[in-house]
Amino acid sequence: MRKVKLYLLFVLLITSGYLNAQKTAVYKNPDARYRDAIELFNKEKYGAARELFREVINELNDPKSVVTADACYYAAVCSIELYNKDGEFELTNFINLYPENTKINMAWFRLGCYQFSSDKQKQAIISFENVDIYELSDAQKTEYNFKKGYCYFIANNNDKAKKHFGEVKDGASKYAAPATYYYAHILYLEKNYETALIHFNKLKKDENFGAIVPYYIAQILYMQSKYEELLEVAPPLFKNSTPKRMPELAHLIGDSYYKTGKYKEAIPYLRFYQEKTNAKITREDNYVLGFAYYKAQICDTAIIEFHKVCTLEDSLSQNAWYHMGDCYIKTNNKKLARNAFMSAYKNGLDKKIKEDALYNFAKVSYELAINPYNDAIESFQKYLKD
Repeated sequence: MRKVKLYLLFVLLITSGYLNAQKTAVYKNPDARYRDAIELFNKEKYGAARELFREVINELNDPKSVVTADACYYAAVCSIELYNKDGEFELTNFINLYPENTKINMAWFRLGCYQFSSDKQKQAIISFENVDIYELSDAQKTEYNFKKGYCYFIANNNDKAKKHFGEVKDGASKYAAPATYYYAHILYLEKNYETALIHFNKLKKDENFGAIVPYYIAQILYMQSKYEELLEVAPPLFKNSTPKRMPELAHLIGDSYYKTGKYKEAIPYLRFYQEKTNAKITREDNYVLGFAYYKAQICDTAIIEFHKVCTLEDSLSQNAWYHMGDCYIKTNNKKLARNAFMSAYKNGLDKKIKEDALYNFAKVSYELAINPYNDAIESFQKYLKD
């Protein structure tokens, strides 16, 4: 019995030694290790795969070997996927060392994608330019077109950007919505408002862009002078807007009310814009608000806004002086009304306003009995002559 046990132990030791020797032989086989690394790579275990690929490269120690070249490619891709700082260098090094390798096209593609993710748009464009798009899968072509288009967009090359976005926008990939947005944005910049509006409308319900496209739509409707349509969509949007967007939206709404003759409705929006915007308030802004107050019969406030306009000798000032004169009449301040009408008359750029201003100046002068035989009579005589 003891002899049998010793014999079995001997057999077990011999078998175990044989298996270990066989395992060591496999482990030291670079081809086997390369296959193991590929398996890890396909399972997206990039850290472990990279170490095996590097071991293969070191063990082969043959830069001319196809296995070495492929291992260099996969090791570089692993570094890229792991966002290692040396990943871009490794992939660039592979491209320089093995320009004829079968994986060179994918190397350029992956390098471009990595540079895109790293906000290196100029470098990404160069890498993408080296890619043969016909060797890419359909999914890769979509990714290529979107990322290259975006890089051109950042580089302010909108013609090329629009071309690449156009290849993606009508598809069903995850890049379709952002491509549509940037495509529409470029059309908006080009003042191709009608086509831009069509594409922005496609994104109304998109979870990423649905919140921003209504602002574009409002601006486009304003640019197209579709004020009634704008007033259907913009006021509700204003109520739910962010503080940053509210001033500009208020300006669009207020000016739309103004242009449709709804002056009372325009006032709170135009006032909100002036109080909240970071932009410089122009004389035109003051005039529009002043005229809205004037038409709403709020003359005291209209006068304040009109005074802000009268800093230059132009037609805007002439209009402001003229309406200011009427405001002073309505607030029973004929002396200031007389001065305002004279200023509108002296400006003289608009002949019709000049005519009416002279008549009103003469009329107020007569009513005030200020030098009736001078200012009033002379003004009436000049009015009749002119």
